[in-house]
Parts: sequence; structure tokens; C-alpha cells
Amino acid sequence: MVSGIITQDSKVHTGDLVILATGPWTAGLVDLEDRLSATGQVVIQFKPSTASPFHTFKDFPVWSADVSNTGFYGFPLNNDGILKIARHATGYVNPRAADGVSVPRTQVTNPSDTIPVEALRTFRDFLGNFFPETSSLDISYSRVCWYSDTADGHFLITPHPKLQNLIIASGDSGHGMKFLPIIGTKIVEIIEGKETEYSKLWRWRDTLKREISDGSRNVGKNALSVLGDPNNEKARMATQEELLA
Repeated sequence: MVSGIITQDSKVHTGDLVILATGPWTAGLVDLEDRLSATGQVVIQFKPSTASPFHTFKDFPVWSADVSNTGFYGFPLNNDGILKIARHATGYVNPRAADGVSVPRTQVTNPSDTIPVEALRTFRDFLGNFFPETSSLDISYSRVCWYSDTADGHFLITPHPKLQNLIIASGDSGHGMKFLPIIGTKIVEIIEGKETEYSKLWRWRDTLKREISDGSRNVGKNALSVLGDPNNEKARMATQEELLA
């Protein structure tokens, strides 16, 4: 039975019910029998000069470039003049040595991390045709963003069958943001034990073979590379020099 949590400062917080809504960290916090896995997706930023066409069209909308096939999407310049572009793709994993569970690897603990060199080349190739103006721009910032994937791409929002008083609320699989207007209400219904079409869809289930058919992701068809794998040149982190135009 779960009676609370212990935070990093060693404080104990008790409760009648624990709701674990910890995104890509969830798989590494409690045994979910491979029902969740953290996968890394690539994000880059440019900072065009004020003479760039991107400043002329700074009010264009959020865009996607046939995202179900290419995976690429992005945003207009923000108030700091930064252009952000990302890709919704198969992604990368970061398995722990102890148990093989994929957990996030971030710049908090790996401050020199950038993005895998394979992803860098894919971005440059795509953007060279889609936004040719970026070919002369240095990548000003890059990082790996983490999803909490289920095998079938649906949320995992359910009581844990073996740990009493624990609710799992995770498994965004890269599309959690669009559910923001309703997800809280749906989680509450599951906490209250109400049976709905969502509680049935997001239940604890035995679909363990990765079958996400989410367009550009093709999980199940494409193998996920291990981030920073020393035996895979494509998965190594790009150097700062390689991020330059």
C-alpha cells in the first residue's frame, strides 16, 4: 500500500491517495511492468538577426509541415526573437544500467548535452528546403525533450493494480498538451471510480508491444536509438561547432 512520498530533501508527505503525474519520470519512479517508457525528442532554436525575413513575418501562426509524415513543427519568433522548431518522431531512449528502464537525460545533470548528430543532420536537411533562410543561421540552443510513451499511444490513467492508493496519471505519448482543457476533469472521474469511455481506454492494459502508429513516429517499425550510445556514431551528442551554420 502506498501511503505517501519521500521528496529529495528527505521529507515524508503522507496522504490517503497518491496521484503520480510525473510525466516522463514516471516509469523510473514505480514499477509499471514496461507500460511506460521515456523517449527523447529533439528541439532546436535559432536567433535570426533583425534583418531576417523571420522578423518580417514574426506574427505567422504555429505551423506544422505535413507533421504526420515529416514530424516537423514550429513557432513564430517569441518576444526574445527566438525561433523554435521541433520534431515529433520515433525518438531516443536512455535506459538505466540497473534495470533498462528508459528515463530522461537532461541538461540539469548533463549540462554539455545538445542533440544527437543524426537528428541535427535531419533538421538541417529538412529546413534547407522548408526554411532555406535557416541554412546560414547557427543553432543558438538545442535540447532533448522527453515524452512518457505507452505502447499504443494512449494515456495510462488508472489505479495501480498492485499498489493500493496509487493512481497513475501519465503516458502523454507526445500529445498531452492538446488535452489540457479537459484532462483534469477526466483524471478526477477516474479517481472517483466513474466508468467512462476514457477510463476504459486509459486503463491498466497488457498492450506491451510498441504499436504507436502516430504518423511520423512509426514506433514499432523503427528501432529507438540509445541516446549517446558510444557504439552508434549517429546517436552521439553533436558538438557546439557542429551546431554552427
